[in-house]
Amino acid sequence: KAGLTADAYTLLLNEDYPSWLYEVNLGATTIWERWNSLLPDGHISSTGMNSLNHYAYGAVAEWIYRDVCGLTPAPESAGFARIDYTPHPDKRLGAIRASYDSASGRYESAWKWEGDLVRAELTVPFGCTAKLGVPAGFALRRVDGNAADTDMTLEPGKHEIVFAQL
Repeated sequence: KAGLTADAYTLLLNEDYPSWLYEVNLGATTIWERWNSLLPDGHISSTGMNSLNHYAYGAVAEWIYRDVCGLTPAPESAGFARIDYTPHPDKRLGAIRASYDSASGRYESAWKWEGDLVRAELTVPFGCTAKLGVPAGFALRRVDGNAADTDMTLEPGKHEIVFAQL
């Protein structure tokens, strides 16, 4: 929301401390209370409060679903009956695929970089809609390559969307 998506990706993908992958590279299968709860030599940090199963930082998964994949529930709609779909692709990730089983049905989102284009797919469940948004630094293109209307509501079904990097 603050326009720091690139910084959030750096924090996600960095493998050195501080980062999420630092924990993974040290064998973590849960989210730690501190990014340095376990030291590179395998010892527990002496900083205290070193829970190795701590949800608070697990909110990164919500950021991946909402911002990276674009599956954001519309605030005025209950049970995911409508979403605001604005994925935020980053070339460092390359591609992503996610699904979410909401109270209103299963949403599926995927995107993949192809040169300076991002080819996205969104599946909207029956009885639901998605308001399409264009991520910062991109323009919306129709599948045939021409410019597209940016004020679109996507009905139930599978949709292919192309974003061109500016």
